Amino acid sequence: LQGVQNLRIVSHVRDGLRNCDIARKRRTSLSTTENQIHEIFRKVGVASRSELVLRLTGHEQRGEPG
Repeated sequence: LQGVQNLRIVSHVRDGLRNCDIARKRRTSLSTTENQIHEIFRKVGVASRSELVLRLTGHEQRGEPG
C-alpha cells in the first residue's frame, strides 16, 4: 500500500470513522472516498474494513493445519 493519501484513509478506517466522516475530514465527496477505499481493498486483497485493519496490523486469522 503506497501513498500518503492511502495511508491516511487506512488510518481513518482503523480509527473507526465512517466513510462520510472520512470524506468530510479529507474535504472530498463521499463517492470519491468510497471509490478510494474500494481501490485500497482491491490492492490489499480484502473485502471489508475489518479485514483491511486485520491484514495491515498483522492480526489476520490463519487456518490451523488439519
